[in-house]
Order: sequence, then C-alpha cells, then structure tokens
Amino acid sequence: FEEILDLITIPPTFTINLNGEVPVFASFKTPLQTTILNLLTNAINHHDKVDGSINLNIFEKEDSYLFEVEDDGPGISEANQKDIFLLFHTGGQNKASTGMGLAFCKRMIEAHGGWIEVKSTTGAGAKFRIWWPKKTS
Repeated sequence: FEEILDLITIPPTFTINLNGEVPVFASFKTPLQTTILNLLTNAINHHDKVDGSINLNIFEKEDSYLFEVEDDGPGISEANQKDIFLLFHTGGQNKASTGMGLAFCKRMIEAHGGWIEVKSTTGAGAKFRIWWPKKTS
C-alpha cells in the first residue's frame, strides 16, 4: 500500500485513511495493486470539492479479503453504476478520462476469481468493494 501511495499525487487538502490490518498473503500483486491505485486516483480526480477524504478499509473474510475504497465525493448516479465498468464509458464528467480503467480492473479482478461492485448515492460519495480470493489459481 505504501507503493500505491507513492505512485499517486495526493492533494495536500485530501486525506487517505487506512482502516484495518493489511494482510500478508501470497497472490498476484499487479491486478489488485492496479485496481486499488485506479480507485484511489479516480476518487481524487472525480472529487467535486477542494478537500476530500478517502477511506481504504480492509476486512478478512472466510474465503477472501474485502478491500473497500470509499470517498466523500459527488457519488455516482444509480443509472450510471452498471455502465462505469463498461469499456470506454466515461460518465462525461472528466474529459481526461479514457473509460478504460474500471473496465480493465473489473476484468483483472474477475480473471483471478474475485469480483468488484460499487455502492453509491448521488451527492453522497461512492464505495467500491473488491473481494479478492485467498486462494488464486
């Protein structure tokens, strides 16, 4: 997680909180690291205020680890939540967005036996949840 934080520019008015124990486990590093990096970067780039708070929550489940990236940004409309995982879908909010990041992350996570979802309400932030299997093939 320190490697991930070293790769992004965090505005001085933003805070990123790590909640939970970072598990040590054998797995494929790149897909999980790339996904969390993408979600943190999106939370910063799509935020609608000068200051923001992002939580990275980690939970150990029976068969998987649950990683949550939760922000206090503008949220994602319910109508748009399924589409954000489609290739080239940008949501029209950020002209610099290619619409590839979340689609690519979803494919990587699923290719390794995990899954990703979003829970959000317009105006109330977004929470992305990643279930990463303890045993990957």
